[in-house]
Amino acid sequence: MEPIPRAVDATRSAGRVSARAQMEARRLQHRYLGPEHLLLGLLLEGDNLAARVLVANGLDLEAVRVEVDRLIAQGVLPGPQPSDAELLATLGVDLAAVAGRLKETFGDRAYW
Repeated sequence: MEPIPRAVDATRSAGRVSARAQMEARRLQHRYLGPEHLLLGLLLEGDNLAARVLVANGLDLEAVRVEVDRLIAQGVLPGPQPSDAELLATLGVDLAAVAGRLKETFGDRAYW
């Protein structure tokens, strides 16, 4: 077995893949990071062994995006998820009114 010729910084690559996965989760309006986002993140990063294996086996970014969208449309994967503000609004909480009361009670500096 031959040694690896240079140090491999797996942490840096994993961080880039994770950042790209988070971008995909935001694009899909998902409030979680799931395997579908990580798969897309790997393909977006592109310059990693995992992406090369996926591409060699017939997967590419656009094909996986189409499939993820199809699975969302079928209800297999969650669709866009409401924001915290939208969820609170369904409970009758008006965030603008809450923010106004906080500022009024504690002042701008305390609010921020």
